[in-house]
Amino acid sequence: MAQAFYGPLDRAFSDGWAAGGAPLGAGTEAGGTGKVRWADFDGDRAMDYLAVAGSGAVSVYLNRGGDGHGGWLLLGGIASGLTTNADQVSFADFTGDGNADYLLTEPGTNAATVYSWRGGDGHGGWNNLGRVASGVPIG
Repeated sequence: MAQAFYGPLDRAFSDGWAAGGAPLGAGTEAGGTGKVRWADFDGDRAMDYLAVAGSGAVSVYLNRGGDGHGGWLLLGGIASGLTTNADQVSFADFTGDGNADYLLTEPGTNAATVYSWRGGDGHGGWNNLGRVASGVPIG
């Protein structure tokens, strides 16, 4: 079915009859779970490289154009880690200021606590906004 719609939709976009959707908002995470994440930490709408260690500590490399086009600037450790389970850690612009915030979900309930970005550990600290969602048990 996708192949049947691709050609007409592609022509509609290239002929200017339709416009694409808005890009991801600043601070929105991409990359799912695991040790590598992508989120905007400096508000420039470029996805920065986040490394989540097994201890839960997070380091950030700011995107200055990526490899071969400006490189990466090491911001360093921005969080010492609240959990050793990387699946509980995510990043999103919860506050709407253009910078990614640290979201921690509780296992079993998925309740979420948000820490607003103010520069991170050693760079201005985090503002604990507390539990922002009670979660939904998964089973």
